[in-house]
Amino acid sequence: ATESSNSSSGGGGGSSSSSSSSGDNAGGGGGARGAARAKLRVAAMWHAAVNGQSSRFFRPPPRLEASMLGSLMFWCWKQIAVRHVSGIAPEAREEGRFDDLEKDLAEAAPQCLRFLAEGLQVATSSPDGRRASAKMLQPPFLEANLGEQLGEMVGSLLDEGRTWQWELLDVGHAEVERVFLIIGGSRGGTVKRGPTDILFAFGQQFVLTRDQTKQFMDKEAGLQGRMSVLQELILCDLVLVADVRLKARQRSHLLPGPATSSVEPDAETGKEEETEAQEEKEEAPASKRSEDAGGSASEHREAEVEHVLRLEMQLKQERSYNDDGLPTVRASSWQIADWNGVCHGNHPALPRNGPPAPW
Repeated sequence: ATESSNSSSGGGGGSSSSSSSSGDNAGGGGGARGAARAKLRVAAMWHAAVNGQSSRFFRPPPRLEASMLGSLMFWCWKQIAVRHVSGIAPEAREEGRFDDLEKDLAEAAPQCLRFLAEGLQVATSSPDGRRASAKMLQPPFLEANLGEQLGEMVGSLLDEGRTWQWELLDVGHAEVERVFLIIGGSRGGTVKRGPTDILFAFGQQFVLTRDQTKQFMDKEAGLQGRMSVLQELILCDLVLVADVRLKARQRSHLLPGPATSSVEPDAETGKEEETEAQEEKEEAPASKRSEDAGGSASEHREAEVEHVLRLEMQLKQERSYNDDGLPTVRASSWQIADWNGVCHGNHPALPRNGPPAPW
């Protein structure tokens, strides 16, 4: 089971969130009930990914309100993140990867969305579609957790005999919502063991062990105690994260298969599963609902759908230092870490299927 709680911090210009894990998050129900609910969840994930945001999944909060102060704060926070990583990642800086980061991300996001569309569509358009899709939807293009989630979704839908179509007609302008650092977060380097806390300050996130949190919040230790914790974090790995929002003109549909209706809910759980099915129906676009009522794929209309991609660059420590005495890091290529919140933000310091990312 996983537990999560939020609380305000006493200082440091931010707030904190805590999380701890002890094992995998078990699914509810067994037998027919579990199978029926699993099918509904898989369909809901497909609609959330392909047709945009869903109330079931993580929603990255929008950027600050469109005001001069909000724009200024966003710019300052982005500058803090970009200047810090450009100073400790000399190879990436020399390659020009931070020269116009926001423009590069906005240009890359439509290509990422087309890549995801191709990865899903190939599963039903070729004889060896399942394997071809799994080969595409994996590292280094996707972060491993997102790749596994999408692979399990595709496999479950194919096992049910379901087919789908997703056609991207046009992908419009992309806007970078936010750029921030997760300092102390790591995908494959130095991983913190045991419960961790997440401190929010100056538009960035700091991952602390429980002992570091106690020291940081200790009033008797004062500024010296907090500076000691920050110095420890400087020696940790970090992740650069960007949320990019873009709109696409598309056609999509998900057809039920012969196995979809093979599981009948029992009297005890029928109402709960009926509610989930109704939620899925309401979240699906009108074209999908008409299809369930007997419409054909050719009857599907175009729809404008908003997608949110979470991209990340992992920065891992190297055994060298820059001119300022800070340890240098090796920057990875950008990866797609989450798509419309199907991985609940896919935070590197939180367990899979655990609490959603704070933002």
